[in-house]
Amino acid sequence: MLVERNNKYNDPLVRMGLEAAKITRDALLRDANGALEAMSTKTVTESFKHAVDTVFAISGAVGCFGVHYGRMAGAHAVHNGMSLVKKKHIKFFMEQKVSYGILVQLLAEGKKEEVERLIPFYKENDLAL
Repeated sequence: MLVERNNKYNDPLVRMGLEAAKITRDALLRDANGALEAMSTKTVTESFKHAVDTVFAISGAVGCFGVHYGRMAGAHAVHNGMSLVKKKHIKFFMEQKVSYGILVQLLAEGKKEEVERLIPFYKENDLAL
């Protein structure tokens, strides 16, 4: 059962979820390229271990601490909407849909600088643009 919070931005659990989201973003921007390179060579590097820990441990805290506010982000709404498109000749992978949704959400929030910060990372990793 979800407990409604009076002020989601002052709620300590929601704030912890938001901080976990920032930690996840920063860690993946730092380690994802090295982790992908390690995967292509089938080696385990520090970047690979950090990326795995980030995805499984830290990003899980976003939804856990963020309560339902951490699960209703615009990025996942875009992902869910794109998942309903049943075009046979168009196949989007989950990471492409969510990464595109992140850009949509950031632009909706007026965070153009953050979008500009992510674009080089998206291009390097063949994510949605």
